[in-house]
Amino acid sequence: MAGRDKRRRAAPLEGDEQQLRRRQEEAALLLRRIKEVAVVDRAINDICILFKCSRHNLNVVGSCSERV
Repeated sequence: MAGRDKRRRAAPLEGDEQQLRRRQEEAALLLRRIKEVAVVDRAINDICILFKCSRHNLNVVGSCSERV
């Protein structure tokens, strides 16, 4: 609780500042998502190399298992 008491509260943002802050936060989230997608994409490529198959084969297996 002591830590919360010591925190300074930011002054409320108004108008343009609030919109700018929201856009910055959205951009940061988008960048994180892009990085996550890139990591997954690399992992899928590595799996394809390991199993000597194509991405199409992995997609077919994935879509079949989702229907069950």
